[in-house]
Amino acid sequence: MPRTAIENGGWLVFWIYWNTAWSLIISGIWVATIVSHPDAEFVEIRAAKQKL
Repeated sequence: MPRTAIENGGWLVFWIYWNTAWSLIISGIWVATIVSHPDAEFVEIRAAKQKL
């Protein structure tokens, strides 16, 4: 197998791992934000209903 094919395959695997890692990190932050502020939307809805 030519050396460039091995290097390109290595880059592809690295790219997949890198994208997966960033996806998991961003998803974790997103979930943590929702879990830590679960009632934020309900508070806004209650405030809007009180103004009616």
